[in-house]
Amino acid sequence: MSADMDPRRSGADDRLLPTATPRRDDGVMNGLRWCSAGGPSIVLLLWGGCASPNPMDEAATGTGGTTAAPVTSSSSSSGVDSPPGSGVTSRADTGATTSVGDSTGGGDTTADSTGVSRQWIHKSLVIAVDGLHAQAFQDAATPALDSVIGGTWADGYGGAVATDAFVLTDAASVSGPNHWAIMTGAVARQHGVQSNGETGQGDADAFPHYLSLLERSDPSLESAYLVTWSPDLDIPCEADYLKDGEDDSNTERAVQILAGTFEDAAGDLGSAWVAGGDPDAIFIFLDNVDGAGHANGFGASFPEYMAAVELADERIGNMLDALVARPTFAEENWQVVVTTDHGGTAGGTHGGDTLEELTVPFIIGSRTVESGPLPAGADDAGTKIVDVVPSVLDHMGVEIPAALTGLSRALGAP
Repeated sequence: MSADMDPRRSGADDRLLPTATPRRDDGVMNGLRWCSAGGPSIVLLLWGGCASPNPMDEAATGTGGTTAAPVTSSSSSSGVDSPPGSGVTSRADTGATTSVGDSTGGGDTTADSTGVSRQWIHKSLVIAVDGLHAQAFQDAATPALDSVIGGTWADGYGGAVATDAFVLTDAASVSGPNHWAIMTGAVARQHGVQSNGETGQGDADAFPHYLSLLERSDPSLESAYLVTWSPDLDIPCEADYLKDGEDDSNTERAVQILAGTFEDAAGDLGSAWVAGGDPDAIFIFLDNVDGAGHANGFGASFPEYMAAVELADERIGNMLDALVARPTFAEENWQVVVTTDHGGTAGGTHGGDTLEELTVPFIIGSRTVESGPLPAGADDAGTKIVDVVPSVLDHMGVEIPAALTGLSRALGAP
């Protein structure tokens, strides 16, 4: 991230200063605007877990609209009140100028980042780069991520960033519990995973994978789950296509899926991607940045680590290029989310509770995102990785389970 991309810095510690933040009173979240989604389409790209490359991987086979009523919830950050399905957040259309879409197809009329009212088909791409150190991200040359933050990767887009969002604080800063958090929106005391060894033991009945929620809301979705850490396949996911691969092969899979040229009849767990499929949802996890951190140290002072960060950014750029090249791109509103599961120390470790391990980047962009800094800090209003799922569901017009404590960042800066 180049220095001129950082919208507000404190000077003293080179971190973003928070702007006005949403207020939470007795479970009611105020100050966040909501725009619904039309035809549900989402891509989540997530990089990695703490594991060595999979030697069995084969090459890819081919290769701000109108403010709505406040979001209410019966849960608070102090405990679990009800699992998804037993209660959902409620939203009311204000009836002004926004035509609220549903999760069954079509589009919705919202204002883009320039204030022009248009009808879009909502789609989403979420990218997580495993082990992305917050300060290293700020110091690295990352033109693709900068373009998402600045809204310059495509005309009509806005972007927002928190350079020091938080991972889970009720579990170790390792992949297992934090992957669950990114995929389900649940904190550790909810999903039940405290370590990498427990990755297959989380409560997916109470806290389903967000791709599963999207599929349940509209079974016609075409979704893919691309991972690079094998235990992620132990997290139940109802996507149409599942694949455990490597950074390069999964990037190529995602690029070709977005281009409509991918086909694979032999996905993992009996899944397949049919030639010509139009992607609605993709989850992809890439790992090389984390591997470079373990081998050399996490942080901007380690050239090998910084090179891995910049290679990840290049792969993100390939994804963005594939989005813009889609023949239907002008009709679509792509939500792009980028985050990670933990940072790391100069000694090449993570799992502790230092800020180097707990603070990470969180980036979001779309045609309807308001540009600027996202709230910082570990309090209820601060940006966290559990905000991924509410943000995606909000963008897609799917109700957010009431038990989730994260906040939607679908409209960007408050």
